Amino acid sequence: MYIMMSWLATDIKSELADHYFWAAFRGGNIDTSRKDLGIEVPLAVPRLAIDRLATLRLKFQGASRKGNALHQARISFNGLQLGRVAEWKRQGSQVATRSIPWARVHNNQVNFMRIEALDTNKTPAGSYDFYLDWYEFDYWRSFRAEANRLEFNTNTEPRNRGKVHYSVRNIFHDAIDVYQIDENGITSRLTGGKVSRIGASHQILFEDTVNQYTRYFVISRSAYRSINALVPTPPTPLRNPSNQADYVAITHPDFAENIQPLVEFRRSQGLTTMVVDIGDIYDEFSDGLFNPVCHPAVPPVCL
Repeated sequence: MYIMMSWLATDIKSELADHYFWAAFRGGNIDTSRKDLGIEVPLAVPRLAIDRLATLRLKFQGASRKGNALHQARISFNGLQLGRVAEWKRQGSQVATRSIPWARVHNNQVNFMRIEALDTNKTPAGSYDFYLDWYEFDYWRSFRAEANRLEFNTNTEPRNRGKVHYSVRNIFHDAIDVYQIDENGITSRLTGGKVSRIGASHQILFEDTVNQYTRYFVISRSAYRSINALVPTPPTPLRNPSNQADYVAITHPDFAENIQPLVEFRRSQGLTTMVVDIGDIYDEFSDGLFNPVCHPAVPPVCL
């Protein structure tokens, strides 16, 4: 079994930037002081199988401008309060890290994290004391492939170093590839693994020398994804030198309608606005491939 991260996160670069938070809290009101968030842990190790800890990290962002505003957030997981109440002041941020006994983590049903605002700042209706910016949840998962593929790492139970054998199950094809990967993609392909049949599925047993943190990707050759067709995309106006906009909103089509209030707000401030489909950026600057590196090229072109 190995450690897996489930996360819901964004990153705020500047107080001047538009930023969406996942939940808002105001103390003293049952409708705004408490939020329950479901956390699923796919293929997690059964909760009584190991004596280890899960880790929950949350980042809060203060919203109150009062000079004496004190924020207090009580964090619970499946009914268990996690540590002390988190405290910080005014518009500061706070990262809270809490450990959770693995016996409290459900592997076969949704887990619930509860956040309660205990603030007594007398914040008026329509305003909030603080926001939830992001959370991360580290949990232990079994070596069972899902959809004939599995990504995992060397942070395992039990902990191992030197020559380590890994066994990945639940693969429904006998031709299986194993790769070492990093944030940039594949670093090497591992060969010599032993494939055997277990019931209706297969497992692969392979060996590697572990001296540092390493990530692996195991995949059946039947699970590789291929492109069905290449089709031309309609032209976009992004490279048009006549484009002029003070404020550019880049969004996915699913959020185009929801972002309109923000665009209208900027327009009411006297700014000329432009809404850009994120797919058009990939088509125009990255040949249709998902590549965040192409984003910095957009503002100079649009503006």
